[in-house]
Amino acid sequence: MAYISPVTSVPKQFVDFPAPDLARIAAGTHHDPHAVLGPRPARGDELHVLVFQPEAARVVLDGSLEADRVGETDFFAWRGPARALPRRYRVDWWDGHGHRHGRVDPYAFREPLVSDHDLYLFNAGRNVALWNALGARPRVIDGIAGTTFAVWAPDAERVSVVGPFCRWDGRCLPMRSRGASGVWELFVPGVGPGEPYKYEIRSRHGGAVFLTRYDDVAAMYRSPSASSDKKREFGPKYGE
Repeated sequence: MAYISPVTSVPKQFVDFPAPDLARIAAGTHHDPHAVLGPRPARGDELHVLVFQPEAARVVLDGSLEADRVGETDFFAWRGPARALPRRYRVDWWDGHGHRHGRVDPYAFREPLVSDHDLYLFNAGRNVALWNALGARPRVIDGIAGTTFAVWAPDAERVSVVGPFCRWDGRCLPMRSRGASGVWELFVPGVGPGEPYKYEIRSRHGGAVFLTRYDDVAAMYRSPSASSDKKREFGPKYGE
């Protein structure tokens, strides 16, 4: 499916968030969500945080910092002293039925996940341990447990990881492009071994959106009759 962006303008209190970038995130066409979402410095010692959460009625950061909805969109923004928010903060949100959801913000992890050296070897066709760079790998960053997802999709305009942890909604967890390498990556806190997942890919040729049938370097596969991959903490195991 394609997503129609509701973002045509941004209220003046949110001018630091350009409407074109918000529109591309909402439409599922942005190649670098980390450049738009998550934290970034504002004036002085302040910090801006932007969250995109479809179907959210309310968003709270770090348990007590209320984020404001940006106009009539599914974006929520917070601005305040940088010292008020830890580097790895939690985002909690409530849906229209009053149910609470949340995780540590994936877009607070801005550092590259696949090393430049691995990308160099991959592009040169010399990475003999490809599964160490791509696929779904359990990882702990700054004490936060989660999973690093990385996939090669050179013809994609946008790639998202989807699973029950985001209600299979491709809008929620868009991945970051690593440029000409064709690799896309994202660290998702709170996702553990054994969870099913797929990649939702939007083609740069015509904008068609589709789900991958499986991950070529998944550490674990379901049976052929299942519809998604699962992962575990061990080395690669190839299957149907």
